[in-house]
Amino acid sequence: MSRIDTPDNSIQALSMEMAAARSTVESTVVTLRSKLQILENHISEIKLEIETKGIEVDLRIAGRFHEAGSEIDSLVRQLKEQKQLLDQAIHFARLVQKT
Repeated sequence: MSRIDTPDNSIQALSMEMAAARSTVESTVVTLRSKLQILENHISEIKLEIETKGIEVDLRIAGRFHEAGSEIDSLVRQLKEQKQLLDQAIHFARLVQKT
């Protein structure tokens, strides 16, 4: 039996896609929060090491900041794009709903 496309089916499909998109955004937020927590912990460790070792601290450990910062920057850009696309989808859904 073939499915007949009705406005209700279209709205239901759009609703499912919106839920999936929202789930993707939420996943990105969780990942970003995790990366920020890891960076915060790393900063605390390095700060403590600097306080205890002074100028004898191994400065190579600070190189990890760049890598972590790049990952966070990438996630922030990804989150902005996802949010923008989700906002556009909501806008289009509202337009469709009005017709």
